[in-house]
Formats: sequence, C-alpha cells, structure tokens
Amino acid sequence: MGIKQIETYQITEHAKRRLHERFMTTSSHITAWLLAFNKHAEKIQDQSEGKQLWRSNDVFMAIKPSSKTILTVYLKSEHVDIEDVVTDKQAQVDLEQMALGKIKHKQIQFGSDMYVPLMNLDLLAHQLRSGDDVNNVSELYEKLVSGIDRVVEQRDKANAYLIDMQKLIK
Repeated sequence: MGIKQIETYQITEHAKRRLHERFMTTSSHITAWLLAFNKHAEKIQDQSEGKQLWRSNDVFMAIKPSSKTILTVYLKSEHVDIEDVVTDKQAQVDLEQMALGKIKHKQIQFGSDMYVPLMNLDLLAHQLRSGDDVNNVSELYEKLVSGIDRVVEQRDKANAYLIDMQKLIK
C-alpha cells in the first residue's frame, strides 16, 4: 500500500504551489506531508503517458512513476468521477432520494473540507511544540491561526447547511 519510496520523488513547481495553496505546506515540511499522505494512499487508476492517480482519504495525487515525479495534488471536491454525471436513470429518482443524496454529499464534502485543515493544524501544532524550526515560529503560528480560521469558516458553512436541510425536511 502506498507509493514506493515517495520520499525520493521529485516534486514539480506546480505541485509545490498546489501543496502550499491547498494544504498550507511549506517547502521544509513537504516530506512530512507526503509521508502522511502515503500512509493511506491507494492507486485509483493508470492514466495516459504512464501517469497514475493515487488517493489518500479525500486527497488525490497525480504522479509519473517512470520519472519519480509528483505532478499535482488536489481535493476530492476538485475531482469529477463518472458516477457524478447525471444519467436518465438517475433523473427518475424521487425527490426524497435526491434530498437524502444531497445531504450525504454535503456530509462527505464537509469531511473533506475539514480533514485537510485539521491534518495541517495537527502538523503545524506539532512543529510549534517540537521547536525544530525556531527561525520560523512566527510563520508557523500565523499559519496555525489561519488554519483555525478555515476550520471555523467550514463549521459555520455546515451549520448554515444543516438549517437549510431542516427547513427542507419539515
């Protein structure tokens, strides 16, 4: 299970930017993030030109094993599966099933939206406690506060969604 020798893979500039933008990962902590991703990683599919798509929880990673290169990383919410496309058969599902499916989808999305910030908060908190990177303590602290803000924002969105669903069900 997992990508063999992931710590030896080269990371494209694009993937580094995505790690920073989407997961608040600094250059000095990319290896730790990759190892955490790899603990639960499983190959989803082989793609053209020898590329592979891997998934760990709700995070996806595109790699090219032949050159040991990480191409990009993204969240499930940015990934479209064929099952997500509405078909005629799905269009015949009654309103109750659609409402229940919408609730389930939002629960999964909420889990995805919370998983990454919480994983990063845990890593940042560990880095602050360990004091390994004393020169960047203020930067780590700012990222920790920013991550907490993201978690609170996601919680507020979930509460608003629950209120909307309660109105729909009543």
